[in-house]
Amino acid sequence: MAYAGVVAVAEPAFWAGFDRKYPETFIDYFRQISEFEPTRAAQYGIRHYCWVAVNPKEAENPSLSREVLRHMPEFFQKPTVLGVGETGLGSRAPAWRAPPPRRPPAWRAAPCVPCPRVSRPRVSHPGALRSRCRAPATPVEG
Repeated sequence: MAYAGVVAVAEPAFWAGFDRKYPETFIDYFRQISEFEPTRAAQYGIRHYCWVAVNPKEAENPSLSREVLRHMPEFFQKPTVLGVGETGLGSRAPAWRAPPPRRPPAWRAAPCVPCPRVSRPRVSHPGALRSRCRAPATPVEG
């Protein structure tokens, strides 16, 4: 990447390919992308930034989501963490045929709660949104 002229990357937290079952696995992952990866990238002259989040698919587990969200603010203090992401709808979320309810369930609203408190942006995954909504998705929201 450095040979190609890349000077910085921003890595969103993403699904591991399997559903995580314990909050500690998220915390370890957040440490990897906010501490280890920047150190490794720096060896090649590349700045590494990241976003932390509970993946939309995994956010369908409310108790797990709440516990992970409780730990996320400690990562917002790190200079390599840009904000919350990726957020959005999991593939198992119902299709939007009608306007969303006035107040979404707490577990769906929760991934966005820390953002205003720490004045950090959030990045949304537009793929799932495009398949459910007619309006174009905005990949980055502030």
